[in-house]
Amino acid sequence: MEYLGQIIVFVSAMVAIKGGTWKDNKSGFRKITLTGYLTMLFAIIGLAVSIVTTRNSKIESKINKNVATQTEVNTEITKQQLQTTRIQLERANSQIENLSQNLSSANFLLHEYKEIIEQIKVRTDRIPQEVMMEFVDLMPGKSWHSPSLVYSGSILEFYGFEDGLYLYYGDRHERIAAWDGHAIQTAVIGESGRGFDLTLSNHGDKRIMGKVHVLSSPRIRSTDWSWIDEKINKASLKK
Repeated sequence: MEYLGQIIVFVSAMVAIKGGTWKDNKSGFRKITLTGYLTMLFAIIGLAVSIVTTRNSKIESKINKNVATQTEVNTEITKQQLQTTRIQLERANSQIENLSQNLSSANFLLHEYKEIIEQIKVRTDRIPQEVMMEFVDLMPGKSWHSPSLVYSGSILEFYGFEDGLYLYYGDRHERIAAWDGHAIQTAVIGESGRGFDLTLSNHGDKRIMGKVHVLSSPRIRSTDWSWIDEKINKASLKK
């Protein structure tokens, strides 16, 4: 198709060179011979083919230009997307690094807290703490019962009681000496971690009154101290 117009023009030229395209003794269109008409036809066809070929070339060139422009636009968009992705990746890496630092700090603090808890455990689980203080007023033959359990190993201190006070718990009983201005102390004896209901009875013939202090430690009140270790282990698993 690209060379068809040139071929037709070439054929027309050959026919024209041959001659005999018109008659000298005629006038108007009658003067044109068959060869002349053929030459004219080939010339018109060549012109039309040349016009169509030129038009198609322009359309194809325009399409190629649009394609090239769109390709450049797509390439630029892709570059911008890649740049945006690179920035997002850099931010993500920075956040991951900060998170890693925070985790390291948290692990360090957890280790420090664990050591602190261990120190508190060692220093406080054996130190007696006051867990009960009650004022007791007993008439002869009357008894008083502790409002809560008192555990084995607890220390009982009695203040102000005169002679005639007896202590009962479990299968044990004990006579409490009269107050001499200082705390009268005794210990609760029994299986570790076991709690008792205390009973104080007035076996004398007159009214007695005073205060009862109960001292114990976390280790005394617990049969198993591993609960604090379990809490620390759970905290370690959550880090």
